[in-house]
Amino acid sequence: DNYLGGCQAVEYLIQLQHRRIGFIGGPENWASAEERFRGYRDSLEKNGIPYDTDLVFQGDLRFESGIDALEYFLTLPEWPTAIFSANDQMAFGCLSKAKTMGISIPGDLSLVGFDDIEAHSMHSTRLTAIQQDIDALCMQAFDMMMKKLEADGDEPVAEKRVVIPTRLKIGETCGMRVGR
Repeated sequence: DNYLGGCQAVEYLIQLQHRRIGFIGGPENWASAEERFRGYRDSLEKNGIPYDTDLVFQGDLRFESGIDALEYFLTLPEWPTAIFSANDQMAFGCLSKAKTMGISIPGDLSLVGFDDIEAHSMHSTRLTAIQQDIDALCMQAFDMMMKKLEADGDEPVAEKRVVIPTRLKIGETCGMRVGR
């Protein structure tokens, strides 16, 4: 549930008193990233926080996009106090760049990723992330593929939309906003 996951990430940051929340998006026309972005925008609106296009960076889901995004956010006259990344790879890029610049996460900036991929074990800081149930996603995809393979070629297989729930997994990259 990419939309709900986006909402969960932003709602958590808002609970921590963040109001300037940046978003690192995925490629245009990538449905999952668009749903995460919609969750971001709707949660801001629901909480009376104005949407600011300056706080959105269009990424490409790669580690380097996270680096580029943080560099971009730091050029703004007022930095975001938190960033929600549409995937963990970009969040890790952001985290790595922050470390090289002496920016404390979560002291100076809170960060939430999306996926909760295993690569987080390579980092000493555990990323707060929206966790997807990869096993459930794989099982659903496998079941759908098998139904198509087993179907009589003359009969179309009914399409169905399957939504797998997400959950927020608290790590070490978010903190209560102080000051600013």
